Amino acid sequence: MVRSNIEAFGGNPLDVTLAGESAGGVSVSILLTSPLLKSNDPLSWNEQAHLEKYGRITRAIIQSGVMPNNILQRSHSEAQVFSTIFKTRVSCNDLSCLRALPFTTIIQHQDQLGMGAVVDGTISTEHVLQSLTKNSTLHNIPLLIGTNQNETNLFLCRVNGAESMNIFQLLALAGTLLKLKLPTDNLIQFVTNLDRVYGPVTKYKSPLDFFKTFTTDVMFHCPSLHMARLSSRFISQRRTFQYLFKYVHPELNPCYGAPHAGELPYLFPSILDYIGTDHVLFNNASAVATMSPTDSALSRMMIYYWSNFVKYGNPNGNGQEDRVSNLSATTQKEDNPAKQYPIWPNFACSEESLLVIDKPELSFVSNRTFTNVCQFWNGLLGFPTVQNCPP
Repeated sequence: MVRSNIEAFGGNPLDVTLAGESAGGVSVSILLTSPLLKSNDPLSWNEQAHLEKYGRITRAIIQSGVMPNNILQRSHSEAQVFSTIFKTRVSCNDLSCLRALPFTTIIQHQDQLGMGAVVDGTISTEHVLQSLTKNSTLHNIPLLIGTNQNETNLFLCRVNGAESMNIFQLLALAGTLLKLKLPTDNLIQFVTNLDRVYGPVTKYKSPLDFFKTFTTDVMFHCPSLHMARLSSRFISQRRTFQYLFKYVHPELNPCYGAPHAGELPYLFPSILDYIGTDHVLFNNASAVATMSPTDSALSRMMIYYWSNFVKYGNPNGNGQEDRVSNLSATTQKEDNPAKQYPIWPNFACSEESLLVIDKPELSFVSNRTFTNVCQFWNGLLGFPTVQNCPP
């Protein structure tokens, strides 16, 4: 659809960046492995040459949205059960009835059933990370990928009574609220293993803080790191850029930190018109509708990076996409109009660099930020060691 219509809006049908956040990021992950990317639609000779080199997607952005192995995609038969339950609840037997429903009815009933990606045999043929491990569609696709410091806080801070729960009560939430399958057959041993990696629960302000820390790792940080490794294993690629967003809005309720979706207002400032009315998230919601000078500076920096990536396949700028891996820091710095933003390095397995995004003056490059903790989770999640990952 984009390739057929984007030219009417001034876009290039052969230069498509696929981007998504949260479930949208999961969708991007799945589409990167889809056999439809290798479709045999009729193409002109120049389109065919381009697509043979770059594929149907030129660049990809995944924000807080890589699916861990232990959050399973539904099979086709499981999805049919889901749809049957939904049709029963809304008293419909066919597609025409479903299409005639008010959207409020659809939202009401689908929210009660939860959501999840489906291995449908057409768009997706197997679990996304299984497919990515052996799939070659990432060869020439620059990837910008990252997570936020306190992803699961957005969900857990809204649970009534969570602050007073002990760790065993919180572990029960992992399955019911977060849909996360943890190896809790032997709870005592599992908590003991967590203590070895994260320190004892008593080290944290509360068991909830402990729980928020490790669930963010297992659901977001480690799958994202694994995806970056898979992308960077292709030597010709060298265009994987990882980030960690950790800016905490001063008006945000202290429980939240830098939560899931917390980066979005800085990329799309109009979102503030909506979230500024959320008195649960913000102590002073009315103060959020207008960006402070600090917020505006952060927004400009992020839009600078993201726009450059969309245009050039490199968040640091420069119009020669094929020269990205050869650019020196000095050359890249010249493309930085404010002369104040850090150079965002390529991800490489030897350093596993990421850009820590905070206020512009506090943003910096960090190496191997999650390497040790993810080594613990990779075994439990079933992530295989990434072979042929270049240094």
